[in-house]
Amino acid sequence: MKTLIASVIISFVAAFSSASFAQSSNSGSFKSTQTEETRFVVYALKTGKIDVAIEKPAGERLLIQVIDEHGFTLASKEIGKNSPITRTRFDMNSLPDGVYQVVVTEGSEKKVKEIVLNTTYSDTFRTIDMG
Repeated sequence: MKTLIASVIISFVAAFSSASFAQSSNSGSFKSTQTEETRFVVYALKTGKIDVAIEKPAGERLLIQVIDEHGFTLASKEIGKNSPITRTRFDMNSLPDGVYQVVVTEGSEKKVKEIVLNTTYSDTFRTIDMG
């Protein structure tokens, strides 16, 4: 029950904080003449995958690519005109450590987020106490 209540509270806090973030800095009402902009966020998951969440203007196509440090495209996905909000998952488990980029291309405009894969190993030892 406590977990359910905590989840609901976190959802409300996230909704209100994102609503206040999306508001205009002007004290006036939102003007329809403002241009919409494509925004994206990259989330790293504990499973070795990444999620790319995108919000874009309706009617625009874009391309998401994962690119290695040599400029080779490792994965790509095209987002159609009718998907204003989307989330795409890429599996990074089979890639070696290094620097990668998530590139979102919309027409001639490119937005880039850098990802660094760095595997750390730790030795774990099991001890047995005999009392």
